[in-house]
Amino acid sequence: MAILPIPTTRVSDYLTRTRLVEQTQSDQLDLFRLQNQISTGRRIFQPSEDGRSALRSITLQRSLERKEQLQINLSGTRASLTSAESSLNGVGTVLNDIRAQAISVAGTTSTEEERLTTRTDVLTALDQLVTLANSQYQEDYLFAGSQSLAAPYVFNGDYVEYRGNETTQQQRVDAGVLFDANVPGGEAFGGLSEPVRGTADLNPQLTADTLLTDLNGGAGLSAGGSLQIAYIAPATVIEAETVVVNLSSARTIGDVARLIESNGPPTANLRVSVTSGGLEIVTNPESGTPGSIVIREVAGGQTASELGVLAGTPTPTVTGSDLNPKLKLTTQLGDLLGRKASGRLALTGSDNDIVLTANTNGTDRNNLSVVVQEAGTAGATFTDGSPPTLTIDVVAGVTTASEVVGLINAEGTFSAAIDYRDATQATTAGAGVATAGTSTGVTAGGSGASLDLASGLQVTNGDAPFTIDTSSAQTVEDLLNLLNRADTGLFAEVNATGTGIDIRTRRSGADFSIGENGGQLAQQLGVRTYTADSRLEDFNRGAGVVLAPLLDDQGNPEPASVSANRFTISLVDQGVTTTYEVDLNADPNDPASTDATTVNDVLQRIAADTGGAVTAALATTGNGITLTRADAVDAAAPATGTFALANGGFDISAAAAGAAGNNADINVVIADGTSVGAVYDGTNTITVTLDITNDPANSQVSDVAAAVNALAEFTTSNVTSTGPAVAAESTVGGALTGGFDTDAITVSGDAAQRIGFFSASDNPQQASSTTASITSTDRNTIEVDSVFNSLLRLSDALLRGEDGVPDIGEAINRLDDDLNRVTAARGEVGSRVRSLDTLEVRLQDEEVELRSSLSDELDVDLTQAISDFTARQFSLEASLQTTASLLQLSILNYL
Repeated sequence: MAILPIPTTRVSDYLTRTRLVEQTQSDQLDLFRLQNQISTGRRIFQPSEDGRSALRSITLQRSLERKEQLQINLSGTRASLTSAESSLNGVGTVLNDIRAQAISVAGTTSTEEERLTTRTDVLTALDQLVTLANSQYQEDYLFAGSQSLAAPYVFNGDYVEYRGNETTQQQRVDAGVLFDANVPGGEAFGGLSEPVRGTADLNPQLTADTLLTDLNGGAGLSAGGSLQIAYIAPATVIEAETVVVNLSSARTIGDVARLIESNGPPTANLRVSVTSGGLEIVTNPESGTPGSIVIREVAGGQTASELGVLAGTPTPTVTGSDLNPKLKLTTQLGDLLGRKASGRLALTGSDNDIVLTANTNGTDRNNLSVVVQEAGTAGATFTDGSPPTLTIDVVAGVTTASEVVGLINAEGTFSAAIDYRDATQATTAGAGVATAGTSTGVTAGGSGASLDLASGLQVTNGDAPFTIDTSSAQTVEDLLNLLNRADTGLFAEVNATGTGIDIRTRRSGADFSIGENGGQLAQQLGVRTYTADSRLEDFNRGAGVVLAPLLDDQGNPEPASVSANRFTISLVDQGVTTTYEVDLNADPNDPASTDATTVNDVLQRIAADTGGAVTAALATTGNGITLTRADAVDAAAPATGTFALANGGFDISAAAAGAAGNNADINVVIADGTSVGAVYDGTNTITVTLDITNDPANSQVSDVAAAVNALAEFTTSNVTSTGPAVAAESTVGGALTGGFDTDAITVSGDAAQRIGFFSASDNPQQASSTTASITSTDRNTIEVDSVFNSLLRLSDALLRGEDGVPDIGEAINRLDDDLNRVTAARGEVGSRVRSLDTLEVRLQDEEVELRSSLSDELDVDLTQAISDFTARQFSLEASLQTTASLLQLSILNYL
């Protein structure tokens, strides 16, 4: 409060009035401010009133607003988790009920009607669980992962497909705290199968555009790296020049190469090439005495090691180690698996050198010879051979290096580019004329093979096998998009280590497998589900192939149970059957022998136990084991024989090919009658009727042959006839031999059924083929471990009657696992809810503290304000009284 002094000197009336008005206005303004403070409780209303408090208050207000939003987030998250917990509680109830019903019909004493009634209840429970799995809170699906705007589970009557993902949706519930706000369906119900993990390192090739962050499997390079290069002149051991090359500005491996070239020791004249594996650093490449270099780390760094070019021993050429780039979505499929041969075509002159890179992987493009020859027109042709040859026709003095690059690229075997290091200046690169000559050994470094994209993949995912056509795929992303099409039911992604791809099925109730489509793409990608290393114990959904033998009272294996691990391969060759027994048990005479444990063991046992008569290999289309007989397949042949009569004879053969009639006596009975003809009794007698008595001229050998030939079952040939067949009724005996059915291969036995050559319901219990080979079905399928899969398998087992009883027990065990998973998920959700309760209390306490601090900064002291208001009222009254006294206008005051 300020009180203006009353003027005591002689001053003007204007000054006096002005000072009195200002005093009054000041009092009124203070009263107004104090009235606002008392009515609002606020001490300041504008930042200018108290800058420091205003700044602190703004910070506190922002914190309070943030805490309020966090509490809203927390409340929504808790409500979502509470809804999820309620749904999971319902799932547990349904599963317990179904498990109890399944147990009641698990034995062979239950009736077909009881099993079918239980199956109806199982299907009803399946619908209920799908509904619970698609529970929502507000607009979000609770069990869809981060894809919460669409229903995560779709049931089409045969399979339940999971459309969500494994990423948990997160919500910020405190400063710097992200909280899992939902439960992905896979954690509670199951949704995706275990991945078919790419066992092959696809080993992407290095290119000049490869980012440094992608090197060394994604570990990249240390930040701000440098390396030291020392040049040693020819015939000396003294380091003539030593420089430090700063690589901190490099973004790609091509940048690294350019920086080393530009900033290396000047006398060394380094040429740095980016090969498909790593860097290659060459000293004075055009010199016969290049000298040597040493590459070291700088100040304890590790850049040279990370780049694979650390060289402590002087050398004219440093060949870097494999930099192992990470597999990315943008990686070209043509840059996987192997290496492309590359090299530099150095032509006479300047501005005309060319860099060549093969367009395919492999060693067949190494050691390339390039022939540049003068011709009337320019062109390029490639001849595959040893060595391969690239012939380039040029017009003398006219065709430039840039034009040669176009010719090579148009031919298509190699990709060509101008080598800028040969340019006298940037604008003249490639302008030099291509000169005639022959260069040998131009390329090197090619290895491996290219992906067999033309063949594609054969996939089974519940329904009939289908083919993934990969011929159009260019990048890893293209390949994943083909696999992830909505109709495939697959989920494919680059694996966590960046070396290959993982593929999983989304369909519960489906048998999933990946096989070849006549090529080798699945094996190259490492995603074939049926390989030589596949374990037999995983076959038949974990039931296995080789069964543990039953033991008698003395602990010895029961013979019948030992035989269960054997199967028979029978080969029929021209009617002769040879049988081989393949034993998957350990050899009792060899202590080191073990039971067959892998598919490769089965292949080896077949080869050994058949002595090479049958070869076994993985199926080339789809999956399974293909058995191929070593000998050629003989087509069926008819039985043949010869009959000799009194005055001649004839050859006879069965009209149809096959073994019928082999080694059986065929008797021709010649009877006397009035008509001529033949009758076959279907077993071993052909009765030919001739009018021997009345017409001997029609009783010739040829007449007998003609009558037999008229039968549908036989044909005759090579007839010799010199007179009557017989003088009277008689029987001529003979035999037809040499007939056989088409060669066949047959597989039988319990172990063969478990391997997949036939099913348990086949009758007879065997598989046969009249071709050279026979292939088993795939019994090493993958399935989703989910509650829906368990119920679908249980439904199928109940439908198969008594044959499905063993699978009912297996389904019950699966339901136990499902219950454990649901219980664990429910416990996890409950734990999160309790954590949110604790966090909410903390947020509320923090809000109280923040509001208290804000009150200290903004709120007014009401007692002080009221006191000040009263004092200011008195001040205003005093000012008004003084003004009234000083400004009286009566003339009496001047007397």
